[in-house]
Amino acid sequence: MMMNVEREKLTEAKKTAETALKVEQAKPQYSLSLLNIVASEPLPAKTRLAAALAFKNFIRNNYVVRNSVALVKLYPTRLVLR
Repeated sequence: MMMNVEREKLTEAKKTAETALKVEQAKPQYSLSLLNIVASEPLPAKTRLAAALAFKNFIRNNYVVRNSVALVKLYPTRLVLR
């Protein structure tokens, strides 16, 4: 019984974190903020690694490569030049 309660709390925390991350991804400076975290030596290595992974996933999910040229996907909230 106790393990189910703990699992539910972790699941809820994960959902909250994922929602917060999606909100941040919509902001124009999101990718630069991640790179600033990666470059910040005072931060713990695990934090910097998590930021690097989030940056990699952001690029993978938001850029398309055609003919060796990276094209930015269009966002409905702002115009992004190719």
